[in-house]
Amino acid sequence: MGRTIIADLHNHSTASDGEYSPTELVAKAKELELKAVGLTDHDTIEGLDEAIQVDEELGVKVIPGVEVSLAFKRSYFVGTLHLLLYFTNDLLSNSEFKTMLNQILSQGRGLPLVQARVKAINEIFGHDGEQPLLKRNLAPDELTSYSPNVTRRHFALALKEKHGIENKDQISKIIGNDSPAYIPSGIDMKLLTLLLKKYPVFRVFAHPAAGSFPGESHSEIISLANHEYKRSRFVAF
Repeated sequence: MGRTIIADLHNHSTASDGEYSPTELVAKAKELELKAVGLTDHDTIEGLDEAIQVDEELGVKVIPGVEVSLAFKRSYFVGTLHLLLYFTNDLLSNSEFKTMLNQILSQGRGLPLVQARVKAINEIFGHDGEQPLLKRNLAPDELTSYSPNVTRRHFALALKEKHGIENKDQISKIIGNDSPAYIPSGIDMKLLTLLLKKYPVFRVFAHPAAGSFPGESHSEIISLANHEYKRSRFVAF
């Protein structure tokens, strides 16, 4: 017996890393005869207003959401996991909620992350660091001069072009996932605690059987993380 799919609740638009604009995404859902579609861009809600504006016109219910990057740097796991948050249109119209959510999300990417990564690199590999590899300390503006959206590639370019490090193994030692200075993108899970206590937000752990955690699934990492924060009564799924 065939299975009828009436909704797809995990999608990205061009507001983050998706192929379609928010309007095009809703239109695509209509083409596929879906009744509802969730827009859950990575760490941004910028595409939601546009998608909601066209959902009534196209007859597809848009479920507002966001996929939050959670950063972990623990003895048992270093990397980024993702948490899906869903909320109502009314909550999305609440300026206090939007301001609070945007402020939280902004801490996981952009300049704050660049600054934190630069600080960690200098502490380990800077001129006076524990394992000095740089003749002078790395500076945040050496990264932001390449792009406002700094990636690992820009760190590699800065180390090569501005600090004269040509050896790929040395660059990897400084910025690779195994580096003692590596800081994953995303926020600390504790930053969400107040928002989830204050507002009726539904949360689901994204793609629990895929990712960079070295195990059969992410259930173990979430159990360990929840144990760390049990006093805050935060449940990640």
